[in-house]
Amino acid sequence: MYLRRLRQRQLALSLLTLIAFGAIVGVLPLAIDVVPQLRRLDVLGIPLAIWLLVVPLPPIFLILGALYARRADALDESFRELVRRR
Repeated sequence: MYLRRLRQRQLALSLLTLIAFGAIVGVLPLAIDVVPQLRRLDVLGIPLAIWLLVVPLPPIFLILGALYARRADALDESFRELVRRR
């Protein structure tokens, strides 16, 4: 029963992380499509749209990955504590 609850919480955490990443990454192309001026502006000879699609992704991966790992470790630790008490 405890293991099933742990799996459910980890699955919920995984889905939440996936939805957050998808929402953030999904907004970037949408913003470029809605605001056509972003395609016309250049930064260092590269269109601003490319900068908006490429530059934010690595930090987003790192931040969401760190948050996910931290929360998953906390779930595992709470499960270990629960098993030790029983």
